[in-house]
Amino acid sequence: MMVWNVFLAFLPLFFAVFFILNDERRIWHKTLLCGFMWLFFFPNAPYIVTDIIHLQGITFYSITKSSTAVYTTNFLSWMSLVHISIGIFIGTWAGMLSLIIIHQWLLKKMSRYLVRGILLIIFIISGYAIYIGRIMRMNSWDIFMPALYSQISKNITLFSIGFSLLFALYIFLIYSFFSFIFFSLAAENQSNERWISR
Repeated sequence: MMVWNVFLAFLPLFFAVFFILNDERRIWHKTLLCGFMWLFFFPNAPYIVTDIIHLQGITFYSITKSSTAVYTTNFLSWMSLVHISIGIFIGTWAGMLSLIIIHQWLLKKMSRYLVRGILLIIFIISGYAIYIGRIMRMNSWDIFMPALYSQISKNITLFSIGFSLLFALYIFLIYSFFSFIFFSLAAENQSNERWISR
């Protein structure tokens, strides 16, 4: 399950790279296709955090009568924790790297304010896509199934809206942290190159 979800989380990075390559070569139809495929698969990256729910059936500690926590010595329990955490980390960062590639491209083409609006839309769409995937149990390719749209119309509730906005906020916070690190490293690298050139 985790290997498959990590694979899906890497697809946006793959499409983002090919989006840039095709844009540089001015192959417009391939650029548009890769851009669509990136947006189509991007929610799979932040979605991977919901896989942490699979730990709910594992007991990591128990409370004694003296209110002391006694942690399990079952190695498989701790291995499951590490296994899922690594998958979440790798998948999330692959997705955020793909987003920063798209973000950088947008900044070259549009004003900062318009780009911020586009990012906000991406966050909200992705938040709702996570709802469709986790709660409605639909996959990315189900977008081509007519039944998806009738089910979506039946599932517009306060919970679905709240869930979508919650995960939109999650993506925003994760991406803000990621982009802060990326741009800080990029600025430091530029200053080092200027210092060396002197």
